Amino acid sequence: MLRAVDNPSPGLLSLIAKACCAAGLWQEARSILRRMHRAAILELRRGQNLLSTSRVAGNFLNELPRLHRSLLKFCARSGSITPALNFADDIQYLASSIREHSRSAGKEDGVETEIVTLSSRLMGNAHTPDHAPETDFSNTGAMSSLLKR
Repeated sequence: MLRAVDNPSPGLLSLIAKACCAAGLWQEARSILRRMHRAAILELRRGQNLLSTSRVAGNFLNELPRLHRSLLKFCARSGSITPALNFADDIQYLASSIREHSRSAGKEDGVETEIVTLSSRLMGNAHTPDHAPETDFSNTGAMSSLLKR
């Protein structure tokens, strides 16, 4: 499908991957995702983007977080666990590649800098606020009686 288009944009690749997921073409979507991951890693290696503490730059790197979220939502909505695990594996591999690149780039400069990268956004270690309400599951039997179980 993509062979007719020379150098498709990240946005176009993303839309096609989403369409593949919507149609249940999981392997095709994964192939496009991997292609985008390779392009993002090349962007990092070529230094076409500058990572700053406020944003992640680069055409593919900007598009990937939205695409990852969309692909995993398609999997969740359709109940497709295997494709979701495959996408998660690819996302984790990209995150580790970006972390490795960040480490090596910091060592080359001789200065360890704290950089917000795409990989840190993908890790999902969200802080839970101290004032979060506690959930009480002590009365779960009431729900069972309502469901007649």
